[in-house]
This record gives sequence, structure tokens and C-alpha cells, in this order.
Amino acid sequence: RDDLSGISWRELANDSDVGSWRAAEEPWLLDAYDLEVVDCAAEGLLAYGGCINYVDDSDASEHGDVSESGEPTDVPFKAIRLAALSLIGCKASGADFAGGGGISIYSRGLVQIYNAHVANTTAEILPAQDVPAKDIGVHFLGLALGGGFLVQQAFTSILNSAFDTCEAISTSPALDQTVAGGGIFAFEATTRLKNVNVTSCAARLEVTPGALGSYGGLGAVGGGVFLWSGFGLFENGVLLSKSKVIGPRSGPSGVVASPLSLRYNQLGVYGVVGTLIWVLPTLRGRWLPSVYLCEEFRKPCLENENQGTTCNETQPILSDPGCPRDPKYGLSMDGKYVSLGVSGAYDAETLPYLCNAGCYGNLTKPIKQNTGTCTGLCPAGNYCPTPGTVDPIICPAGSWCPEGSILPRVCDAGYFSNQTGNSKRDQCDPCPPGFYCQISSSYPSPCTATATRAGRPPASGRAPRDTTVRPG
Repeated sequence: RDDLSGISWRELANDSDVGSWRAAEEPWLLDAYDLEVVDCAAEGLLAYGGCINYVDDSDASEHGDVSESGEPTDVPFKAIRLAALSLIGCKASGADFAGGGGISIYSRGLVQIYNAHVANTTAEILPAQDVPAKDIGVHFLGLALGGGFLVQQAFTSILNSAFDTCEAISTSPALDQTVAGGGIFAFEATTRLKNVNVTSCAARLEVTPGALGSYGGLGAVGGGVFLWSGFGLFENGVLLSKSKVIGPRSGPSGVVASPLSLRYNQLGVYGVVGTLIWVLPTLRGRWLPSVYLCEEFRKPCLENENQGTTCNETQPILSDPGCPRDPKYGLSMDGKYVSLGVSGAYDAETLPYLCNAGCYGNLTKPIKQNTGTCTGLCPAGNYCPTPGTVDPIICPAGSWCPEGSILPRVCDAGYFSNQTGNSKRDQCDPCPPGFYCQISSSYPSPCTATATRAGRPPASGRAPRDTTVRPG
């Protein structure tokens, strides 16, 4: 089929600079669209792919891929292309290993997934009936990986897709376990995400603290996404939010920290600097740390080399872990702003991070997305009540808002203002004679009472206390 909702396959395959590395008309080993899989399961000692499982351990040369000189090429062959995909309620349940509650892929080829919705899928380790509990996680793996999606070694692009309420979980009494990547787990793979949401997923380890052994188990990590080595490229529109890690977590020297705790965790990264790169701009109202511009650097010329000429253009390009370039993949960060992810756990409610309350982020310029102040402090005469405010809210009548306001400051009793957008206290006007003004008044109220508790009319303009109000 040539098209999908009016968009040609060639357009999809060539989307952005990391899409298709070869001609779009070349065949894929698995090519499917408009696919719905609901409430399916993979069960056993080893369980892969509750909805879809794809395994291909061959390389490009075995698929007839050769260069112009006739030599085998190391460019990934076209393995899988899936579009308009809906995977709901599937489960991979294993006694020893469970991976990819929605999709499990093992391939050295190219994988492209478009417009996918993966929801309520689970990769779960269950107590084995025929394997002694003491052996699980010692002689076996004890791994629950990728509640929504597990990919190993493939060069994967996921575009315009959502993973929500997916879970990697273990209820086994195994001595040593790793439960990782509630939404997505990538192992030694190149994983590119663009316009992808991973929301309300979890890595859950339902065991007592003493169940973690000393065989290298990580416990529960990566509530939303977990990258194990390989390389991750997160482009504009990627949002990780409200995913959690639940259960014990291995600490220094095997000590268990925070037993059976619950915390927000959107991302876990295991690897060197450069394992994960965010490409800016990101979403409005959000920011990323350590942003810098990728530029082309070449080895400097020697002083006695090419005297009187410029040799810079002939010098080899120097590698930069934050700015990868690989012509055979069509991959280059030159001229782009990037944020390097570092190894570790990202314990936050959302990634990218929200702009600070009292600030706003209505621009997508990378230089305005590199700190929590984003575009800047909330402008005077406006307020920015929540983290991630995109557009400031104008200060209402009866109040005033200096620069950086989180909430409006109300006019004092005895003062009023019928104007919006005030930025100073003195823009609240004194209440005129014959009227009273309660706190945050936008208009004076006429005095209809003739006496106060002391028998005298109010002189201050504030509302009289214990006032007797008579008709007329």
C-alpha cells in the first residue's frame, strides 16, 4: 500500500534527518498497517511480546545487502515497519524472563513504528510452579523488561506514538531481580523517539527487601523508559510524565534503600555520557539542562603544515560524544542544540522539566529552554501560577502583580482597582468618601449604614464592623 491517511510511505520513511537510510521502495521483512491486537498473551518460562514478537538474529549481508562495490554493507537492513498500530491489554508472563508486554523486537535491522498506541500492557515475572523459587534469579535471569516495548540491538525509530499505563512487574520471590522500563526498554539498541508520549507507566517490584540478592539485580528502575547501553535520540515532542518506580531499590554495596517506596521516575540510563541525547527545541513550558550548540570541529593544522594556506577543510573531523555523526545512518547533529543525558535515574514527575512557577515558557528557542526560568520571569502585571506555564495570565481587577508573580497580590482593605494588569501596589486607589472597600475590591461599595458600634459613621473607607443596615 502506498499511503496511510493521505501520507505516502516515502514521506513517512524520510521524515526528518534520521528516518530512511535507503530507497523507500525496497521491501521490508514485515510491513503492516492499521493493526489492532487486544488482550493477547505470551506465557512460559521465557515470555516475549504479548501482542507482537519479532526475532531475527541475521545481519545485513544475509539479506543480500551489498555496497556498490559488491561488498556486504553494515547499514541496517529493513526489518519491520508498522503504522496505525493499536495494542491494548496484552501481557508477557514468564517465570524467568518477561519482555515486551506490547511488542518485543530482537533484530540487527531497521525498525520504524508510526502512529502507535500501546496501553495497559504488562511484562510480568510470576512465581514458577516447576522451578524452585531459590533458583529463579540465581541460575536464571529474573528479568521483567519493557512493559510496553522491548527492543534489542535494532536501529529503531518511533514517531507520533503513545505508551500509557504500561507496566513491568514482578511478584516472584526470586533472590535477584531487575524490573526495568515500565513503558520502553532498549538494550544495546539505537532508539529514536519523536513526538512520543510515555505516561503513567511503572516498574513495580512487589517483594520484601530481603529478596534482593547479590547477583547484580538492579531492583525496580526506569518507571517510564530505561536505556541499557546503546544510544537514545529524543527529538521534539517527546514527553515522559507521571511514571513511577515502586518497590526496593539496590543501593551501595548491595544495601537496599527505600524499601517498598514509591517515587516518580521517568527515565533510567545505564551507559556513558552520550548514551542519551535530547535534541532541542522541546515542548513549550519545558526545559533541559546542559544545552549547547553542536558545531563541526576539525583537527587543527600543524604550524609547519601548509604554510600560507588554510588546511582546516581538509583536516579530519573530531568526534564529539554530544554531537554524533554517522553518514551511513544519515545522522548528524551539526547546527543543532542538544542536551546530553547522563547515566542514572531521573526522579522527576515529568521530563523535560517544567518551567518554574513564577516563570513562563512561550518560546521554542533553545536558548530559552536551558534553565528553569525559560523565557523569563512572569511579566509585571501578570501571574504564572503553576510550573510549566506557557502564557502568563493577566492580573485581575482588585489586585496587583509585580514581576515574577506566582499569584496576584490583592488590594488592601480601604483600596480598590477596577483595572486589570496592575503591577504596583499604588495602582490600587483609596476608597472615596461615602463608600467602603473590602480586601481585593474592584469597585467601591456605597455606605448604606448610618452607625457603627461606636455610634459614628466609618471614616476609613473600610467596611464597618457590626454595622446595622437599615432600608434607605
